[in-house]
Amino acid sequence: MRKSDTSTEAARSKSRYTRRGVLKASLVLGVAGTQAAAQRASAASAPDIEAHRLTATHQWDTQAFDSSYSSPVVVALPVSANGYQPATSRLQEVDGESFDYRVQEWNYLDGPHVEEVVGSLVVEAGAPVVEGLHVEAGTVSAATKWTGVSFDEPFAKRPVVLTQPQSTDGWQAVVSRNCNVSKRRFATRLQEEEGADGWHHDEVVGYVAIEPGTGTIGGAPFEAGHAADVDHRWQTVEFDESYDNPVFVADVETFNGNNPCTLRYRNLTRTSVEIRVEEEGSVDDEQWHKPETVGYAVVEGDDVETFYGEGRYGADGYGA
Repeated sequence: MRKSDTSTEAARSKSRYTRRGVLKASLVLGVAGTQAAAQRASAASAPDIEAHRLTATHQWDTQAFDSSYSSPVVVALPVSANGYQPATSRLQEVDGESFDYRVQEWNYLDGPHVEEVVGSLVVEAGAPVVEGLHVEAGTVSAATKWTGVSFDEPFAKRPVVLTQPQSTDGWQAVVSRNCNVSKRRFATRLQEEEGADGWHHDEVVGYVAIEPGTGTIGGAPFEAGHAADVDHRWQTVEFDESYDNPVFVADVETFNGNNPCTLRYRNLTRTSVEIRVEEEGSVDDEQWHKPETVGYAVVEGDDVETFYGEGRYGADGYGA
């Protein structure tokens, strides 16, 4: 029998605003409009994109935006590999000024989790032009059945697609899974742990689609791309650019393996990062997963200490 969505988790969330020090790498990245004059004016007053590097545990924390947004979409994935327990990140209370975030272990685990580092990307909903790159962000109501999302304008190339629930209408640990990413559309759904009953309350799922490529945003390097054949073993993704303080965000874009999973990362450096697909273990301890395609974006952060953690996984990708 499932616990009620009105369980003690909702009560615990009331005390989520205890704020710790945030290792923050923030940078105003975007400008609105298609003409250069409009871009310059917008850059000074209403940026469309910003990035942050966050420290996170199982306790709720709040990240304020550098600027105000009308309809922000936040993607804060993946979680680093400091703790070996399978986990993802959750968001709630996304509004024009801030968002709440935390690390959430799958429900078969005990809940408390060591401090992790999570990169986040904040994008104003719509289709801003980011120095020539096509970017589109929005939200959709989704549950455990596939929901199709069509882009306002088709992309010239298959875009990088990042998705994440923006709400906690269902308290259970959940991830958004994606498939059929094309120039015009993609599909997304919610997925709980394998040992659950397969149902989850509708959530608001945010998505960010980015034209793959490299460039500069506000004079800082930026890139987006796809990594193929990422499975349960650690795989290195080489960046096209070099970053002094990279903010890394990524998501699984395919549904080749139907077991619930998310991404983890380690060894983030100026030129590369290691990632792997991590399954949860509510039914069994086996974590083998079919190769998936991962979409990612890297942006330059402010001049703060970069996280170069090695994580606590062994070389085979399993917990030590």
